[in-house]
Amino acid sequence: MVGVGAILNPELGRKRVLEWGLDFTNIADTGEVWGKFGVINQPAFAVVTSGGNVLTHMGHLDLKGIFSLIEKAKYVS
Repeated sequence: MVGVGAILNPELGRKRVLEWGLDFTNIADTGEVWGKFGVINQPAFAVVTSGGNVLTHMGHLDLKGIFSLIEKAKYVS
């Protein structure tokens, strides 16, 4: 899992991730990564499926919603 935030301070993104008790790489993006995944605003979540497709959710998700999106991605080829 990689967090990609449009923020100037990557440490702020990492702080948000740690608030949930998770630990994964979080990078700051100037738009290039977002563009490849069709993300137009933040917050947004994109999951790459095992078949290489992208399942994207625009808007806020709580932790339960994030895990639900990941679960849903298991069934998208």
